[in-house]
Amino acid sequence: MSETKEILLREIEKNYGIVSDACKAANISRSTFYNLKNSDKDFANEVDTITDIAIDFVESKLYKAIDEGNITAIIFFLKTKGKKRGYTEKQEIEVTNGTNAIEYTKEQISAMAKAYLLENE
Repeated sequence: MSETKEILLREIEKNYGIVSDACKAANISRSTFYNLKNSDKDFANEVDTITDIAIDFVESKLYKAIDEGNITAIIFFLKTKGKKRGYTEKQEIEVTNGTNAIEYTKEQISAMAKAYLLENE
């Protein structure tokens, strides 16, 4: 692996997978980073592994905050992981067309209604 890729991997790890910060620290453009990543599967796999480790680390901080009773962390967790149980702020409406069920959000229905009204003025 080239020295440039090794430097980038170290910086990706130091910067919790944040590409912009890693590129700035390595003095490499983002486009160069993505060219390297797209052309080298091994490098791309290393970047993905480092990013997954960073997500695990941050997720562990979220669980710690939940354990400590941090209400913001609790709400965030429920909004992201508890959607199936109704912990969501957006309303979803299910429209059935024969045997196919189609789900629309309130925002999507509003946009379709506006488009319909504009077309039929």
